[in-house]
Amino acid sequence: MEEIMQQLMAKTGIDEATATKVVDFLRENWDDVAKWIGGEKLGDMKENVTEAMGDVKDKISGLFNKD
Repeated sequence: MEEIMQQLMAKTGIDEATATKVVDFLRENWDDVAKWIGGEKLGDMKENVTEAMGDVKDKISGLFNKD
């Protein structure tokens, strides 16, 4: 948390109290924040990774299940 606060203060010029409020807000609303700043992209990424892992599982299973 300290690193995020330091970065916020350095890059935006806000004071420590305001940085603390921002970090607290992010903590309390993380799931919503992710949606607001790119939830569709994050959901698409999760779906793509899930599909890719299924493909890898199928290929590995095929290597060991040759009849």
